[in-house]
Amino acid sequence: GDVLVEIDQRDYELALQRAEADVALRKKDLEIELAEGRAAREEWAQLNPGEDVPPLVAREPQIAAARGALRSAEAQVTQAELDLERTIIAAPFDGRVTSSTVEAGQVIATNSTSAEIYDTSVLEVPVPIETDDLVWITLPSTSGASGVETPITLATVHIDVGGLRDSVKGQVVRLEGEIDSSTRL
Repeated sequence: GDVLVEIDQRDYELALQRAEADVALRKKDLEIELAEGRAAREEWAQLNPGEDVPPLVAREPQIAAARGALRSAEAQVTQAELDLERTIIAAPFDGRVTSSTVEAGQVIATNSTSAEIYDTSVLEVPVPIETDDLVWITLPSTSGASGVETPITLATVHIDVGGLRDSVKGQVVRLEGEIDSSTRL
């Protein structure tokens, strides 16, 4: 939820105002077409009693076009609101920013990468192990079925901070098929 990038909203606010004004105009156009259609039907009924009103006289195509224009204008409002909402780019999960390509005053293109973040709730650490030590680890099934996972504790010792030790509990989730030719790990 932390804000990573905020884009200047003024252009998007103006686009929303234009779209809302277009909706008001299209509503008025529809009301006029409906009123003219009613008047045309009444006039037809007076001049041609008992006869069906032709669609063109009843202004049915014009009313349908006005309704379509109103729906289009309402869709433009929805798009403008969505664009305005997207001017604030927030982190979708708890994490850390690893890189940023945006600076103040820069123009950002649609679909461009502005930052890279990684999820801090999950940590994956590749650990090289000697082939002789593989017997001590129960590996997940290589067929894709879930196998027994070996619980592990990764520990680091900070020599410069008086031997302070950090550790993280986890499990072995997969084996990569690589062997370092020089170290045989």
